[in-house]
Amino acid sequence: MKATLSIFTLIVAWGAVAAAQADAADSAQADFKRWLDFYAAEAADYDLFITGEPERKLKLETPPLLTYTNPVRAGGQHGAIYVWTLDGRPEAIASMWSTDVAGNPALRDVTHEFQSLSLAPLSSRHAPRVGNMGPVPDWKLDRPGVELHLLPEAPAPADAPAGRLVQMRRLAREFSAKITTSDKEASSDLRLLPQPLLRYASPSADVVDGAMFAFVQATDPELILLIEARKTAEGPRWHYSAARFTNRPLRLILGEREVWSCDAAAGYDGAQPYFIYWSVSRRDRRLADAAEEKTAR
Repeated sequence: MKATLSIFTLIVAWGAVAAAQADAADSAQADFKRWLDFYAAEAADYDLFITGEPERKLKLETPPLLTYTNPVRAGGQHGAIYVWTLDGRPEAIASMWSTDVAGNPALRDVTHEFQSLSLAPLSSRHAPRVGNMGPVPDWKLDRPGVELHLLPEAPAPADAPAGRLVQMRRLAREFSAKITTSDKEASSDLRLLPQPLLRYASPSADVVDGAMFAFVQATDPELILLIEARKTAEGPRWHYSAARFTNRPLRLILGEREVWSCDAAAGYDGAQPYFIYWSVSRRDRRLADAAEEKTAR
């Protein structure tokens, strides 16, 4: 009888633990959903433009390209990736993300991170914001964010879209990428996501077909690789562009040859193609409701 009671007690205890774990998972999922709604509102507060005469407004694409977590980084980082386009081509990418406040995990610091993917200068306008380094500046560039490079050894782009997608995946796999870790000495490999974040075409930009690939740490994009079939005088040819999506040093290798790299980036500089502003705001971990969040801005 005692053995029967002990087994029954264990079963009840296991059931209670399982129920508590399920409740915790449901609560975490609900929290993350609130954060994703918050990130969407943060991205929508920015208007981005190609500068020039006339100025051309970019389109914020929804839903986000990717939502991610990065357990490799301290603070339980998570966020959402957004892209702005012009006539179909991606011109800018941003990550709205947050991490726990050191010593107070009930709060999270919100960071905004941008990178130009444009072949022309960009500018931004947003609602006034004051972060831990003062007013958040507009993002104003006097130069392109990326450079085009021909892939001379690549085959001619296929006639059919399905064939071109196969080619773009193969071309992306010929690249590898490394990130320098926080100790500023060791580097680690980044992982190429097999599926592109975005597939696009833009006749006005001479892009017959294109795909945006990401090299990631966990599921957090650190380096963006654009593969594009572009019109040339000799017919469509494959090109690539690379862009950082981290303040840490990066290296991009094609085969055995380094073809692109960047050093550590400074923050809070709205004149650079890569712009990051840490601690734009500080929020309760559970977030307030939508009305309270709107009032808090």
